[in-house]
Amino acid sequence: MDRRAKLRDHLIELVGEDAVFYQPKEGENLPIPCILYEVAGKQSKTANNSKYINNTVYKVTIMYNDILSDIPNSIYNMKHSSWVTKYKSNNVYHEIFNVYV
Repeated sequence: MDRRAKLRDHLIELVGEDAVFYQPKEGENLPIPCILYEVAGKQSKTANNSKYINNTVYKVTIMYNDILSDIPNSIYNMKHSSWVTKYKSNNVYHEIFNVYV
């Protein structure tokens, strides 16, 4: 199974298949809570003039309206994730993470 599919499966475990979206279309009607994810870039490490680690960085956005939601902590506790920011818009919390796979 490829890395993006493993990430998707983990996200589905948190909110269900109908609430996980890969690069959703702008203006798409989304359920709350939901998770959006998209490629944010690539990361590599080099030594001796060659790359030895290649990772894809995914921007994972969690949208929820329950301030006590455990979903953000579940993403934060993933082995290769980092918290980016949090904001509120139209009474919906948005929390953004980078996940390296």
